[in-house]
Amino acid sequence: MAKPTSQMTAEEILRESDEWDKMSTKDLARVWNEAAETDIGFVDKRSPKKAVSIRIREDMIDETKQMAERLGVGYQSLFKLWIAEGLGDWRSRYAKRASRRRPAPPEKTARRSGPAA
Repeated sequence: MAKPTSQMTAEEILRESDEWDKMSTKDLARVWNEAAETDIGFVDKRSPKKAVSIRIREDMIDETKQMAERLGVGYQSLFKLWIAEGLGDWRSRYAKRASRRRPAPPEKTARRSGPAA
């Protein structure tokens, strides 16, 4: 229990697992209370998400649910994947079109004729 499992060998993990299995509920409660007193911060490094509401035909949702089940993912995750793929396609098309365009000529500044009023 001294070092994180990511730094332990398989043998050390099995040995620690056996130690936890041998503990009484009283010992487990004591360990839990000691751990609860420590201040461990959690940093969520995932990008923030925003809930949106869109109307999709019911038959499309049903078909997507069936596909998602066959793939072993959630149907909402599948929708998000399709949206990400579509955005990627649009980005690449837009970048190709933008690179074919000629840059706009620099703006000409208007010259005043005569004294300022």
